[in-house]
Amino acid sequence: MHVCADFTSRRLFGLTLENDVLKMACQIGTVPQRVVSFSEDEAGHLYAIGYEGTIYQIDFTEARFE
Repeated sequence: MHVCADFTSRRLFGLTLENDVLKMACQIGTVPQRVVSFSEDEAGHLYAIGYEGTIYQIDFTEARFE
């Protein structure tokens, strides 16, 4: 799965590929600030970096990607 964000709407999307072809794209959440970057720590946690500098941990605990 890949994660991306729309800068203007602040929406987060999950994308899945199959054989390098887009299989599914769905909105998985929103972030209070516009997202300018993503980061991952050593434990594999994903973070969204907001335009004003706030760092948001993205929690996939309840997420389902089918």
